[in-house]
Amino acid sequence: MCGHPGIVHGGLLATMLDEGLARCCFGALPHNVGVTAKLEINYRRPVHAGTYVVLRAQTVRVEGRKAWVEGQLETLVDEGQEPVVLAQATALFVSPRFASVMAKLSATS
Repeated sequence: MCGHPGIVHGGLLATMLDEGLARCCFGALPHNVGVTAKLEINYRRPVHAGTYVVLRAQTVRVEGRKAWVEGQLETLVDEGQEPVVLAQATALFVSPRFASVMAKLSATS
């Protein structure tokens, strides 16, 4: 899925970061579920189609129903090499008030 020829579309990268950062923090949220409240992305370098990338994420703060996460996409490199950061993101995820109902519905389906 390219925007410009040979360059991965930024929307696809945003989706990868949104999903990756969310899964990083869901275990820390009530009922292990949350929704994206805010997602900020800084695109650092173009991502060429057909290349492998690594997504790294870390939950940096949790307060009640809110979790803040930071992460990045970087190049996959051999041992001893330094990866190149392709995109960086920060996000806020919130566990909805109706999360307990969602958890019960998931368990029965």
